[in-house]
This record gives sequence, structure tokens and C-alpha cells, in this order.
Amino acid sequence: MNRRALTIGELRTGPVGTRLASRRPRRRSPLRMWGRFAAGLLLLTAAGWFGHWLLRSPTFAVDQVVSGGYRYTCEADLERIFGAWLGRNIFTLSGKEIASELITLPWIRDLRVRRRLPSRVTVELVEWRPVAAVVTTASDPQRQDLVLREDGRVLPFPNHLDRPGLPVLIGVEPQDARDGLGQVLPKPWATATIELMAAIEAVGLEVAGPVDFLVAGPSGFAIVMQTGRTRLLVGKEDFTARLERYLTARGRIPGGAEVDLRFRGRVSYHEPNAAAAPASPPKERT
Repeated sequence: MNRRALTIGELRTGPVGTRLASRRPRRRSPLRMWGRFAAGLLLLTAAGWFGHWLLRSPTFAVDQVVSGGYRYTCEADLERIFGAWLGRNIFTLSGKEIASELITLPWIRDLRVRRRLPSRVTVELVEWRPVAAVVTTASDPQRQDLVLREDGRVLPFPNHLDRPGLPVLIGVEPQDARDGLGQVLPKPWATATIELMAAIEAVGLEVAGPVDFLVAGPSGFAIVMQTGRTRLLVGKEDFTARLERYLTARGRIPGGAEVDLRFRGRVSYHEPNAAAAPASPPKERT
């Protein structure tokens, strides 16, 4: 089968490599070049004008700032911060600026900003929760003003709210925070306290009775129940499993007993008022 190919190149005569004829380049029309330049300039001018209008027009001045639900944050603090944003351009009021101002409030943990054109800003707030009241050597026992936040920081409870019925932490002294903003619990105790409170909530311990005190000592935590003043020794770790053992056995444990839950698979307790009776070994439940 014959194969044919057609190749068209430049016409060459004379010595090899001598170029005798070539295609003449097409000349650009000056009118067309100036037209394209004018169109580009017009487009840039229109874009600049439009951007200036977006950033300067009163149509996009913030006239409403709305927050989601909140509890612990002071309303006056929010009004002060939100009020400073009114009249600002909605495009130049950045989410970073909003966050940097709100995150300085003691109960704001996180936030989400949404804009609704032309002039509305909505801020959804996520707050820290207090997990325990804190009594220090300098505290008035009748005033449980200091509370432990979920991250270990200790701060006054908001004045505009009634003090909640939180368990009272005793035996741990707060120390000054490194960032200079208030106080914190020493890290090992802060972590353990938060884990203990999470375990109390997870197992539903307060269904059996409200927790009055968390007493910290060298051997760990003791939980003092309000009902019957039962005392639960839970140590420094494995709180969930230990409290679950207590709930399983509590129907056979008299109120007011001191219950030792620190040994794996065992529930030991002393009878109420055992200190006044002759010494006797603790009873055990497995």
C-alpha cells in the first residue's frame, strides 16, 4: 500500500540554508490596539469605582448586630463591643477583628460570624461553663463567688446571675495565671477536677444525691454527698469506673458511710459514726 505525505515548507534555492522567501508578519491595526487599551482602562475604572462604592456606600454600613443565645456573658459588655461596630462597613469589619474583641470576655469560648447583606452581622457565641465552685484559704465560706471554668481557669461568677448549686472544691489553692489574666488551678489538679466532674455527669451520680463537696487531699479526691453525708474516696484516676461500682452497690451501703472505691473491683466502706465505735475492719462489696 502506497503512503503519500504532503509537506509544505519554505521555498529554498541556492546554497543549503539560504532563506529566499518567508511569510510576511501580519501588521496590527493601531485602531484595534487603541480600542483594546481603552476597553481595558474602562474595565479597570469601573472595577475601581464599584469597589469604592462597596466600601463607602451607606447601604453597607452595619446597622444591626445580633447575637445568639448566651448566659454567663455580661450584656453590658456585649452592648459596648457591638455598639462600636455600628456604622462600620460590613466588608471591612473582619471576622478576625470581631473575634479578637469578643474573645477577651471571660466566658466566651468560641464564636461564629455571619453577614447578611446589606447591613446585618450575626454573632453566634459559644460559652465556657463553670464546673465547680472554688473555696480558697482567703475565701469567705459563706460566699462561693469563685468558680472553676472548663479549662482550669478560676474566676468570679457573673454578678448578674444567681450562684448555681455547683459542687464546692476544697483543698486546692489557685495560682496566678502566666498570661496575667486572673488565676488558674495547678495543672494536675485542674485536669483531675474536670475529669472527675465529667465522670459525675456521665454516670449520673447526682441522681443518687446532690454532690456537696470535692475535697482534695494527698490521696486524691473525696466526694461528699449531700444526702446522708456519704463520703466517696475516688483517688486520682479512673473516676468513671469507680463511681459506676458505687452506684451498683449503693443499695447495700448505709447513708453516711465512708466508701473506699480506689481498689479495682472492690467497694469497701465504714459504717456511719465508725469513729465513735470500737475499731473494726471495713466491710467489702465486690
